[in-house]
Amino acid sequence: MNSRRHILVDGLNLARGGGGVVMVRLADAFSRAGWRVTVLVSRPIFDTYVLPDGVEVSVHSSAAGAVQSALFRRFLLPGICKTLGGDLILSFNYRSPVLLPQVTYHINIIPLLPLADRMRAAGWLRALMQRRASQAALTRSHINLFESCFIESLASHSGKDGTHNKVCYIGIDAPPAQTLSRDDEDRTLVTVTSGAPHKRNDKTLELFRAWRVGEPSARLVFVGDEAAIYAGLPKEERIFVDATPSVSFAGYLGRDELYAQLRASYALVTFSRLESFFMVALEAMAAGCPVLACDTTSARESIGDAGLIVPANDTLAALGALQSLTGGERTELIAKGHARAARFDADICADRFVQTVADFFSQLRQKKLD
Repeated sequence: MNSRRHILVDGLNLARGGGGVVMVRLADAFSRAGWRVTVLVSRPIFDTYVLPDGVEVSVHSSAAGAVQSALFRRFLLPGICKTLGGDLILSFNYRSPVLLPQVTYHINIIPLLPLADRMRAAGWLRALMQRRASQAALTRSHINLFESCFIESLASHSGKDGTHNKVCYIGIDAPPAQTLSRDDEDRTLVTVTSGAPHKRNDKTLELFRAWRVGEPSARLVFVGDEAAIYAGLPKEERIFVDATPSVSFAGYLGRDELYAQLRASYALVTFSRLESFFMVALEAMAAGCPVLACDTTSARESIGDAGLIVPANDTLAALGALQSLTGGERTELIAKGHARAARFDADICADRFVQTVADFFSQLRQKKLD
C-alpha cells in the first residue's frame, strides 16, 4: 500500500502563461517534498512547461473552456477524483466540487473585482461564472492561500472571506548564468503580455512610438500568444505593427529563452491595469532588466522602489521615466532590482507553500483521529 500523501492539482482552467508557471512550480515542490502529485489539465500546455519526473498528468480536453470546465467539474470531476484516490485537492481560483479537503490558491484578480470591471476584462458570461466559482472557493475551501496581499484584501472586501487565509508568494526562478553582455546601445523594449483588454497593449505601442522618435533604432518585442495579442490591438495599431519591422512577436518562451530576452532588453514595459502579482517584473529584475509599470493593483507590492512606476495610462510620464533611465540611475535601479528579486526565490517560496499545506493536512488528520 502506498503511504505517500497524494495531492490532486486541479489545473483545468489554466493555460500557458503565468498560471501554468505557478502550477508547474508547485507540482515540482510537492514532488520534491515526497508527495505523490497528479495534475489535471484540459490543454496541452506541457510543450512549454516541463513537469518533473514522477508527476502524473491526467488530460481532459472536454474541460477546455469556461462553460465546459464548469460542467466538467460539476458532473465528472468528483468521480475522477474518487478513482484517482487523492488525499486533498489543490485548485486555482475556483472551487472544485469534490469530497476531498480543498486548498485554493487565488492567483486571478478578475473574479474579485466589481462587476463592471469583470465584464470589461472577461466578458459578461465569464464575469458571472468566475465570480460564483471564486466566492464558492473562498467560503467552502478548507484553506485559502493568496498570491499577494492585494488579492487577499480584495477577497476580504468581497464579503466572502474564508476562515483560514494566508498570503503565499510564488517567487521566481533564478536566471541561468549570464554568458553574454547586453549591448549598451540597444534600446529594445520588451513586454510579456496577453491579448486581454486590461493589458493595455495599445498603450505600450503608444509609448513605443514616442520612444522611437528619440531612439530611431528602438525595437519592441511582444512575448505571449501572438495571435491573441495582435487580435486585441485596435485597427490603427495593427496597421502600424504590420508596417514596421521594429515590432516583433516572440510567442511563448521557455524560462531560459525568456531570461535571455529580458537580459538583452533595455527595459520591461507594462501598462497592465490588473495584476495579481508582477512575477514577470521580478524575473526582469533578476535578469538585470529595469521595469516600467503603471501604479495599479499589486505593482507597488511586487516592485517596491526597485522599478519605475508611473500613473496608469500616462504615456507621457512613462516616456519621461524611460528617458531618465541612463548612466548611474540605470545602474542603481538594476542593483535595486537584483536585491528585490533575490527576496522571492522560487524554491524557497514554493517550499513555504508546501509546508503550509502539509501543516494544514497534518492538523486535519489529527482532528479526525481525535
